[in-house]
Amino acid sequence: MNDHSDAGRPILTRVEYLHRKCFIHRDIKPENFLMGLGRHRTQVFMIDFGLAKKFYSLRSQQHIGYTENRDLVGTARYASARAHYAEQGRRDDLESVGYLLLYFQRGRLPGRESGLSRRSRILPVLEVLSNLPFYQKPDYVYLHQLFKVLFRNQMMLYDFQYDWVTLQRESKALCDKQKDEKKERRACSCSYHRHKKHHRGRQLELQAERRRHHPEQPEESHRVPPCL
Repeated sequence: MNDHSDAGRPILTRVEYLHRKCFIHRDIKPENFLMGLGRHRTQVFMIDFGLAKKFYSLRSQQHIGYTENRDLVGTARYASARAHYAEQGRRDDLESVGYLLLYFQRGRLPGRESGLSRRSRILPVLEVLSNLPFYQKPDYVYLHQLFKVLFRNQMMLYDFQYDWVTLQRESKALCDKQKDEKKERRACSCSYHRHKKHHRGRQLELQAERRRHHPEQPEESHRVPPCL
């Protein structure tokens, strides 16, 4: 399955969890999402909350206000369109996630311009987020459903088998094979042991045939002298 769609769901889940704690990240980018190691290698971790901001106070039941004429906070490459001039909210985090997934899919973002001129070329879901009112809670269920529909339409399985996991497994198998070949090259190749190896193989064939015809007879012991 495609890694950008496979990783999209856990990334969205991490951002949603942060929003439930009344914080926005404000610096969504690939460098701030890490994969676990060992038994956690299929888990996505979100880091770097240095620019995070509390957008809602549970004590006062107040949401931060929307203002413009503000400087950009975060990474311009993945920032939402409004983040370049206005206060950021939950919709801006999710719009940055959309740019992040586009980057995973294409290896680059469409165009090298700022986020203001890039909005007309992004996915329809990003258009929905860009038109979402500042104070309104995003529909996380709908966003998760988009991934489920994508998986169903593409007949993909959510198996956590990322490309790097498969490559790591193949690399380990190749390394083991190379080690075995190296051991075989280091084995003694003198004429004596080549003859003994052939003789030993013939003896094993005879012993196997003898066991089939006379299973009650004990096997003969055989020892190969060490190579001097």
